[in-house]
Amino acid sequence: TASFRTMGPMKALLGASLLCCMAVALAEVAPAPLRAARGAVFRTTRLTAPRTSFSHTLRSSVLEGGKGEAGLRLRGGQGEVAADADAAEVPAEDSPVEVADAAAAEVPAEASPVEAAAAEPPAPPSPVEVAVDALENQIMDARRSRDDFVGVLTNILLYVANAAKNPGEAKFRRVRGSNKAFQAKVAGIGIEGAVALLEACGFAAQEQPWKEGDAPELIFVLPLEADQDALIAAEASLTDRIASEKTSAADRLGELVTTQRPEDADLEELWRLSCEMRGHEDDVKGLCITTDGMVVTASRDKTLRLWGQDVVEKGTEDFTEALGGTAANPAAFNYKVGLEGHEYHVAACTHVPPSSTYPEGLVLSGSYDWTSAGEVKVPALVNVWENGMLRKSLKGHTATVSCLAPSVDGKMFASGSWDKTVRVWDMQTFETKFELKGHTAAVWALLPIEGGKLLTGSADKTIRLWDMHDGQCLGVLTGHTDCVR
Repeated sequence: TASFRTMGPMKALLGASLLCCMAVALAEVAPAPLRAARGAVFRTTRLTAPRTSFSHTLRSSVLEGGKGEAGLRLRGGQGEVAADADAAEVPAEDSPVEVADAAAAEVPAEASPVEAAAAEPPAPPSPVEVAVDALENQIMDARRSRDDFVGVLTNILLYVANAAKNPGEAKFRRVRGSNKAFQAKVAGIGIEGAVALLEACGFAAQEQPWKEGDAPELIFVLPLEADQDALIAAEASLTDRIASEKTSAADRLGELVTTQRPEDADLEELWRLSCEMRGHEDDVKGLCITTDGMVVTASRDKTLRLWGQDVVEKGTEDFTEALGGTAANPAAFNYKVGLEGHEYHVAACTHVPPSSTYPEGLVLSGSYDWTSAGEVKVPALVNVWENGMLRKSLKGHTATVSCLAPSVDGKMFASGSWDKTVRVWDMQTFETKFELKGHTAAVWALLPIEGGKLLTGSADKTIRLWDMHDGQCLGVLTGHTDCVR
């Protein structure tokens, strides 16, 4: 088995091609029972290097039938290639009689399907496939998201499919350059390959009026003499590529979420109790760490507390006391500031790192709602704290705010609630940008990730992936048998 996980895509492709030749050569020198296997079939497998923007298609031949099987297997996402033969079915050495019998039994014939296929050069990629690969490379090089890639494919597929299914209707053979959807998903993303892909599908850029009497403008036109078969083939190619992207989305998501940072991979540490922080009068429901090393705790006693380490020089009178009474303890966290302002239990808290707008950062806290006999006595709130002072109280959720998290870029934050929704808030205006609906039970967990994406976990046993920029749900992950927290 040859593994190409760490190779570049072109090296992997060359190595796989070499193994293809080796497999055919093995078939040539194998004993007669194996070479005479009937029902040879051909399988085409896509070899994808998931950490690059390259995709290649290789032809693999598998001999099936008789008592033996020899073949080249290409295993999907990891780019592994293996050549296997059932050695147990191949005699170690033929006797002279067996060799004579085999020679007599062999009848000269035309080249086998395997030999014919090996001799045939692989079919070159179509112009659409070349344009799709070029577009993918450009989008990855520009560090744009794969959502942009799929968005371009989806919109161009719409234009191509409409033209293929309605060849006689002129309105489906023209794409207006100023169309909002075209600007948002194709031309407007600023990648040249997006328009080039549309042109590869047969549409040509022309300056002409959209309607009679209009001024000329950019229109992409599919000529009447365009090859209908090529258009159908382009539709099939785009459909397959979109399906492939959707199938691998969960794999990429899993890799993104679970991959360790290299510096953490070999971390070994002995953890022991350092100190205890006492002061809350009821159970602690949430905590977070600020960028300057403070600990923030949220409690059902309606308060938040900030805890910090005292900087005390070793050898001074206060050193032992500052360490909690034992010099073996590195340092104790002591109560510094109390944040009071919630009228009911505090359920969650998080820290927003410092920025040009908020040089000291912010603390966000979410509260329970107090509803009795159908009457909301205290609404669920998200409180915004700056420098120990309550800056704003945000309303919107209709039940307990159970989790909070700022976006990776610090421009937004999300709040999850028992009302089954997630709200995305603007960090500048503190207004709700989007209310994300889809979960069918309380939302318990939030994890923002790169690219303005957000993972949410719920008591409905699912995880959802959202785009915080437009509020769209990008996918649902299922499999848990209980609440995801």
